[in-house]
Amino acid sequence: MMTASLLTTSSGVDVDASPGELRRLLDLHHEVIQSAMTGDTSGLQKARTIFDWIQNFEKDVLISHPINVFKLYKMWAESASALSDLAREFPGEKVQEMLMSLPDRKMVKEMAVTILRLQAVYNISISDLIAGSVLGRSAVKPMDKSECFLVADAAYECLMEREFEDWHEHCIEHFVSYDLEASARRESSSTRRQELSRKKEELNSSSEMTQKLQRELPMDIMAKVQEMKSQTSANDDSNKQSEKFFDTYRRLCSSVEPSTSILPPAEKCIWHKGSTSSDILKLAPLKVEFLAYDPLVAIVHEALDHKTARKLRHQASLVGLRTPLSIASTSGRVQQSAARTGKMTFLPDLDDPRLERLCVAISGLSAEHAEPLQVVNYGVGGHYEPHVDYFSVGGENVSKTYTENGDRLATLLFYLNDVEFGGATVFPALGLGVRPEKGSALFWYNLYRNGDGDSFTLHSGCPVVLGQKWIANKWFRARGQEHSRPCALERDS
Repeated sequence: MMTASLLTTSSGVDVDASPGELRRLLDLHHEVIQSAMTGDTSGLQKARTIFDWIQNFEKDVLISHPINVFKLYKMWAESASALSDLAREFPGEKVQEMLMSLPDRKMVKEMAVTILRLQAVYNISISDLIAGSVLGRSAVKPMDKSECFLVADAAYECLMEREFEDWHEHCIEHFVSYDLEASARRESSSTRRQELSRKKEELNSSSEMTQKLQRELPMDIMAKVQEMKSQTSANDDSNKQSEKFFDTYRRLCSSVEPSTSILPPAEKCIWHKGSTSSDILKLAPLKVEFLAYDPLVAIVHEALDHKTARKLRHQASLVGLRTPLSIASTSGRVQQSAARTGKMTFLPDLDDPRLERLCVAISGLSAEHAEPLQVVNYGVGGHYEPHVDYFSVGGENVSKTYTENGDRLATLLFYLNDVEFGGATVFPALGLGVRPEKGSALFWYNLYRNGDGDSFTLHSGCPVVLGQKWIANKWFRARGQEHSRPCALERDS
């Protein structure tokens, strides 16, 4: 199981680069080479070598497969010195822009961690990954020797002892043909495993999942999860509980079913015509599938037409996608999100009354104090670790800026595209999972009727394996919902 992740910053594209950013870098590479085609210098020859490999494939093929992206990052990072030479030989804005956009070696290591994460969550064999095969889809080329050992080294740096040993041995078997080199590498591996064991003992570390939940989530969630897991076996220690939690998460992420539910089929589906004042649904009622009632979780099928989904993706790209910020659940501070990998933007000036009416009709809530629509784009490996959408257990420490309209009462999440594989939204504590389906929407309440946060709404965005994922979030605040969802003194009133 994964035990840590590399968190670094870079001036160039980072490991969470959106597909649009990668496509732009590929275009820049093409433009730089074309502008310097008449030259015959060493810098140009190196850049051309990479370009000749890239130009044989469609951009979408290169940026939608994890092994391809890993190869791109590694080649770009290694070509930085050659491109610097090229910039001196052929000065210009394009080559300077490309130099500033190149990933560095730290980003290559983070891409190796992404490979490890996908392997762990989706149970992909090391042999398949080395061969470039991910869930039946092949990369443009298998891994080479240096790429394989880079992944093994990433496992070592993340204190992943078993993964380091497995990857290192597979790399030797696949790429080392001389007995002397194999013996030396195995001896080095043995020494490094001993170092890992010593480091882990010093840190007294448990699994990554338990550590990250304890570090980043409110204590009531941890208590709820631990309570649920302890019902299975009173003697389970924290590591076993964490492993069970991760197994549930992995099972839900890997499911090929459109959705999972805890309700009998006869109670799941209705035609939703909205309230008497909702004209938008009179002629075209929505297909609603309930997944749970406590808390309420439901899918609205075909909520958005494809034209609107495409429009939202386009508008978000025009506004500009950026590294996401999050609101710390216990302090209310706005901070760079380490739990979410992807790029996002808000559309506060979105002029689409019909979409606003649709959000109100689906939720039955007032949008007067709702947050602007947030659009998020996840590339290969993009994910959002287990979290809740409400701000704080009691709200005592949350910044006034984020509580003047009340807590996040409910979430409405639109899926803006189909994902080739991965990217499901899962609720591990409920055993629920939903695969992205273009145009569908997922709705749930985050709060009990007395205003307390419902820790069973702990949810996660699973890593994208193949392709990319676009979503749009609408958060409804508690203020102004007195008639739509009256408050109560008790949680279950």
